[in-house]
Amino acid sequence: MNALIVGSGWSRHAAHAFQRRDDVQVRGLVARGSSRSFALARALRVPLFATVADAVRQITPILAVVAVGDRQNGAFTLELLEAGAHVLCAHPVAPTPEEVMAIAEAAERRGLFVSTDYSLRATEAFRVGRAAIQENGTLLRLDVTYPGRFLPIALDLAVALGGHVDTVSAFGRYPKDLHARREAAPAVFPPTTILEHLEGVVSALTPSPHADPRAALRITASSTGGRVDIALPTGGARRLRCGHGGRFEEIELTPAVRGGAAGAAFGDAMRTLADRFVDAIVHGEGPPCPLADEAHLRRLWMAITRAERGRRPVTLGELTPST
Repeated sequence: MNALIVGSGWSRHAAHAFQRRDDVQVRGLVARGSSRSFALARALRVPLFATVADAVRQITPILAVVAVGDRQNGAFTLELLEAGAHVLCAHPVAPTPEEVMAIAEAAERRGLFVSTDYSLRATEAFRVGRAAIQENGTLLRLDVTYPGRFLPIALDLAVALGGHVDTVSAFGRYPKDLHARREAAPAVFPPTTILEHLEGVVSALTPSPHADPRAALRITASSTGGRVDIALPTGGARRLRCGHGGRFEEIELTPAVRGGAAGAAFGDAMRTLADRFVDAIVHGEGPPCPLADEAHLRRLWMAITRAERGRRPVTLGELTPST
């Protein structure tokens, strides 16, 4: 399958994953022509195109990766879907939930797969941790600790485990001497967030400014039959279960990955997701991170903003396209 890469930053991880496969051939790169773009084109041994239209005319891609920013991701994804390509698009796919779902509907009309890149769903620790949670009885509570800039990933993981959300509360208090820093970089200091899921699960998402990159996101899932702890992207997973006579047993589900550059862990997760995306196309299994979840996360983001400003809980039902 001919593959096209759009963007020379985050998408490079998917490109390298494709190059390891026998059933995919990377045939071109679309980028602005920076030194990084030329370097990636040389590394991939492919031509560098100025536009998606030029690339489509010359290589007829069957699949593509798009990672250029939310103001362009959606337009490029639609252009590639119209050309008949399956698309793995980086988050955020588009600024609004309505735009995200329009892209999903365009893919469905053409019988194509479109997925986003919440790559931590594809990690081994998350996969085995989620299976253990399902075996632990009824899920009750989720606690997610994450670096501030990773709020979208933390939201995605909470939704993947607890299901879609009904009500959001957000608590944005920080020490007063951080006001100027928060104004300059609000993404670094997001509010502590409480999610009330439709199935009755409650998730607490707490930003933590300092974390080992290998275990930047930490999830504790409390169920009727015990607890599961997951550290992502490569921190491993453990399960604590209630045994007979009130005894507890602790089991290592998957060990932490040792060695390697800490910052490479997220790139490794993206490469794993790219492999899952191609496998889904080959076997017809459905995209690994469907856009319905992406649209739900965009609505959650809107609800968090409103809940923090209004200092009250916000139900997703009260949001409208104009808000």
